[in-house]
Amino acid sequence: MKHLFFITLILATSTAFAQPLKSKLSAKFNTSHASDSVSLNSGGKVYVYQEQSEKIRFMGQLALVNAEFSPSDILKWGYGASADVFLKKYLSFHAEFASDYIDIQKTLSRNDNQTNYNLNDVTGGRTAEAGIRVFLKDERTRLKHRIILESHTHYRTTIEYYIKPELPCRHIIALRGGYFQNTSIVTTDMASGSIIKTKDGMTLGSTYFTNAHTSGAYIGIANLVFFSAVTKNTYKKGSVFQSRAVNELYLDVLVASTKFDGMRDTLGTHTIVANDPGSFQTSPIGARIGYKCNKENRGIGSYKIELGYRPGLSGSGLYLNIGFSLALIK
Repeated sequence: MKHLFFITLILATSTAFAQPLKSKLSAKFNTSHASDSVSLNSGGKVYVYQEQSEKIRFMGQLALVNAEFSPSDILKWGYGASADVFLKKYLSFHAEFASDYIDIQKTLSRNDNQTNYNLNDVTGGRTAEAGIRVFLKDERTRLKHRIILESHTHYRTTIEYYIKPELPCRHIIALRGGYFQNTSIVTTDMASGSIIKTKDGMTLGSTYFTNAHTSGAYIGIANLVFFSAVTKNTYKKGSVFQSRAVNELYLDVLVASTKFDGMRDTLGTHTIVANDPGSFQTSPIGARIGYKCNKENRGIGSYKIELGYRPGLSGSGLYLNIGFSLALIK
């Protein structure tokens, strides 16, 4: 836990010390990708060449920090991984997985804490999804992108000098969709009246923890920007940087069904049937909006933020997910 805190502190410190330099474009970008340049007010030039955003075919991420907050489960802290394959035209493929190693609900569910009457163990939170994107629009355009002129690391602080000119990039608008699964922890306290009626007619009035398994489909729209270029600058001593980035803004609708694990006590195992009278009531519809900023060669400078409402137990689907990761873009 202490190490995760320091990672988050390092990220915040690095961002706070990044120093932008004023700049202005001195030449129009040509179509040959040969030697576009940016002149700096403080002196020197930045040369942009080998622009190859259309050649990006793969992106992999290792999420070292993945935190989720919700009213039903105050904090989940874990890890994850994802992979994207981009075809030259028309399609891309996506797969993602995340799991928790710190979960407040899982801690409370331990039988030795005497807060859980269910003798079965709960597994904690997990999510997985796989899907495709169908390109509706695929074009070359110009958007602002950060170019690092200098970078210095002193102990746990990184100071960067950068500019943000408009640079050539690949811009895709895509229809996205796929399959997803989510496992979360619920308790009888979340039910109406804090009481659950089971399939065998039992009434559980004490606190029982169990897992809810939600699976279904998502469909939405995505806005993607690809950037890949080598930059060389004459500012001070000058530096050469290979810069690759893939950013995605997305909005999805989710449709799913939910099942609950049985609850076991000294009288036996009790089956939970969703939406039966007196049982857990579920919501089949959800939505999410998110932004992913993926940058290679920036340490854990890639990040994700997602806000949404998941299908599952009614009234408990609201969440905010924040993650920081390492990215590999090829």
